[in-house]
Amino acid sequence: MTINNKMKGLGVLLVAALTVSSPVWAAVNVTLEVDDSVNPPELVVVNNNSQCAGGAIDCIEVGQGQQPHMYFRLNRACQPGGADWRLSKFYIMEYEKNWPAPLPADIADEFCADTNTGEVDMSSCQNQARDDQLKIKNYNRVPRTVYYMVEAEHCTNPGQGPIGLDPEIRNRG
Repeated sequence: MTINNKMKGLGVLLVAALTVSSPVWAAVNVTLEVDDSVNPPELVVVNNNSQCAGGAIDCIEVGQGQQPHMYFRLNRACQPGGADWRLSKFYIMEYEKNWPAPLPADIADEFCADTNTGEVDMSSCQNQARDDQLKIKNYNRVPRTVYYMVEAEHCTNPGQGPIGLDPEIRNRG
């Protein structure tokens, strides 16, 4: 066997080892719409590629070893023919329907959130906010269920809103 063939064999083993031990970075994609048929309007999930097994469409499940970016999209936000709302904030909560609220530091670190309010810092951990999309990093280090809140504000009438959605994330660590 030549040195070249030995090196190729070692390279294949190295790639295989990295594949087995490296966290999976598959993205979570959640599509939102605004339900204007209710008063006040509500954000609703219409598509979720990481739906909890046996859970509601708005429940997100992140498998063991995964550390994904989570994308929340509101198509055509603040554009003609689109929603009159823009995505504005994202919160993590320890308890359901309890936001904004203090958050233990270990949970806050999973999402780069403020420990006093649970609000995710959109300028760190590769998190980003646009009118039509929130990008949130989920480090998923410890198995636990947390709750998330996506908040949207009206494009032209700040007195109307904000509106939100607050289901759960099941992190498997």
